[in-house]
Amino acid sequence: MKLFFKSSNSKQKALPYFGFLLVIFIALELLFNTASVIFSNTTSRVRLKSAMFELRGDTEVLFLGSSRFKDGISPDLYSKHFLEISGKNWRSFNGAITGANIERLDYFFNKAIQKKGLKYVVIEVSMPQLSRKKEDIIATEKDKDLDAKLSGFFAEKSKLIQWRKALRLDNLKNAPAILFSDYMQGSELYRQGIVSDLFNDKKTSVNKELLKPWTPLVIAPNTQHMSIDTADYSVVFNSFKNIMQKAKANKVNVLLVVPPLANNKKKEESHKEVLNLYQKLANVTQQKIYNFALLDISERYFRDKDSHLNKQGRDLFSVRVANLMAQNLIKN
Repeated sequence: MKLFFKSSNSKQKALPYFGFLLVIFIALELLFNTASVIFSNTTSRVRLKSAMFELRGDTEVLFLGSSRFKDGISPDLYSKHFLEISGKNWRSFNGAITGANIERLDYFFNKAIQKKGLKYVVIEVSMPQLSRKKEDIIATEKDKDLDAKLSGFFAEKSKLIQWRKALRLDNLKNAPAILFSDYMQGSELYRQGIVSDLFNDKKTSVNKELLKPWTPLVIAPNTQHMSIDTADYSVVFNSFKNIMQKAKANKVNVLLVVPPLANNKKKEESHKEVLNLYQKLANVTQQKIYNFALLDISERYFRDKDSHLNKQGRDLFSVRVANLMAQNLIKN
């Protein structure tokens, strides 16, 4: 009898505890459903920036690429200079991310092209950007295995379980970026040197003399058959074909740009196979590619001996890209 009453008392004490847990679960579930656009996009950099762009107000220009564009493009300076030379007050957003590849480019572009008011997409052409990696932007195979082990109902119906990783601190800190996306330009996220740049009030004197070395080589489309010996890049070419078709259908212009490289990196990415790849890409897209990678640009404009521009280099490159876009608008 004593055991019976002891057991009953334990159950009665446990009920409020489980009731409390149920209330917490329901509250979190409601939160995840109400703010799904936040919690579903904080665990991946490409999804994060894509969601930021989607939620922004009118934004006419989008930059897509790797860390080379992330460090190399200042949306603020670009927009100011573009306004001066074209009279168009276009807002811009830097959607470039570290670890970019063709799958991530496809994901971001296909989401962004649906945004009303978008007029130009500037896409980085580089070996990192053109790399191929089989991946699922939504979830990894490990995540899927764990989901399969969970209850079928909860795994399919519960947003809390689907997006549970969003509650991790390293992902939760991304939520403000989505909430305040209309006040951000994209380049504030994950860029090295952003803090030191905030305290660096030294302005780059942008003049014709300084911009002279930043005149890109033009890779124009031609009818020459290009054999690519390095690998089968059919996936890349098909992706860019689709990009150009969707851009045309949505009346959005595309600018293809190879970013600058420091001398050490230039040797790796200027050999014949890479140049053939760029030429084939120009032929496939019927677009000019503006190549800054082969230019003799001083290493004082790089923050490393690789491919990442410092504040001075970013200022000059951003202005030069604004000039290119203005020239293309006049021709079109």
